[in-house]
Amino acid sequence: MIEHEGVIVKSSSSGATVKIINKAACASCQLNGKCNLSDVKEKFIDVSTSGRTYQEGDHVTVTGAESIGFKALFLGYILPFLIVLGTVVTLTVLNYSEPVAGLVALGTLVPYYLILKLMSNKIQKQFSFYLKNT
Repeated sequence: MIEHEGVIVKSSSSGATVKIINKAACASCQLNGKCNLSDVKEKFIDVSTSGRTYQEGDHVTVTGAESIGFKALFLGYILPFLIVLGTVVTLTVLNYSEPVAGLVALGTLVPYYLILKLMSNKIQKQFSFYLKNT
C-alpha cells in the first residue's frame, strides 16, 4: 500500500481535497536550511469520502494500492518510451535519415499526451485513493 499523511483543505458531501507534503529524503535533515538540495512540494489529491464527513484541517492518511504507481509509471514513461523507440526503429529500417526519424518520433508524443489528457477522466477513475483517520 502507498500511504501519505495529509490535511483536508476542502470537503464536500461527495469528496475531499487533501494537501500532501511530498518531502525529498534530505528535507528532514538538520542542515535543511543551510543546503539548497532540499525539496519540499505540496500536492493536492481529490479523494472520495464514501459518505463520511470530514472537516477542513482534519489530519488523514491517503492510501492507495501499489499497482497505482505501476500504472502511472507505465502510462507516463514506459509506453511513451516504447512509442518513440518503435518509431525510430521503424523509420530507420525504412531508410529515413536519423534526424527525420528522431523528429518524427518525438512528434508522436504530442498526440499521445493529447489523447492521455482527453482521456484523463476515464483514467482518473482507475487511480482511486482512500482516506483513513490518523
